[in-house]
Amino acid sequence: MIEHGDWATYEGIDFGNGTDQIEFRVASATEGGLIEIRLDQPEGELLGTCAVANTGDWQAWTSVRAGIKQIGRASCRERV
Repeated sequence: MIEHGDWATYEGIDFGNGTDQIEFRVASATEGGLIEIRLDQPEGELLGTCAVANTGDWQAWTSVRAGIKQIGRASCRERV
């Protein structure tokens, strides 16, 4: 379970040319929340946000997408 203030790092992500969105698989049995997509560090440049609604159960998975700012480089460290 991810709670307010938690974060995860994904390294070596290749956005390629023109990537303008990201997709997450999420589940929430509570009120949901907001995922912030940041560059390189927890307080790094905000590339986008993704709303997560209550899906009804912690195992009721759904896909959500968020528009992101194009960063103009192929590989980076992503923190969400």
